[in-house]
Amino acid sequence: MKKILKPIALLLLLCGLLVTTACSSDDPDTTFTFRNSFTSAVEVRISEFSSSGSRIENHTQTFSIGQSREFIANPRTTHVKVFIIRSGNLSFNRWIQQVFYLNNGSNIDIVLTGTTMCWSK
Repeated sequence: MKKILKPIALLLLLCGLLVTTACSSDDPDTTFTFRNSFTSAVEVRISEFSSSGSRIENHTQTFSIGQSREFIANPRTTHVKVFIIRSGNLSFNRWIQQVFYLNNGSNIDIVLTGTTMCWSK
């Protein structure tokens, strides 16, 4: 009986190890950090896009002067675009001209300054 239980116990142990290693991910998250270095608070909409150009997700948030936040990108996201909704008390409604391409497993910084290029809708 002991001879039968040892192989069964060993098999169960190996199955348990296989399940736990198969479920773990060693891939680091792809992130982007938005920082407001402009002269006033801004409300922005950050849109995540896939390689086909489909919008995946939106993040809308107000950032005070100097405030930053790191976002974890959706795994399908290849690039992000930023739309400024409001600056201070004024409705702004402008896209930031740059398209920010993500690098898998790393972070990119998106900094809004007074020299950031913007254009109308």
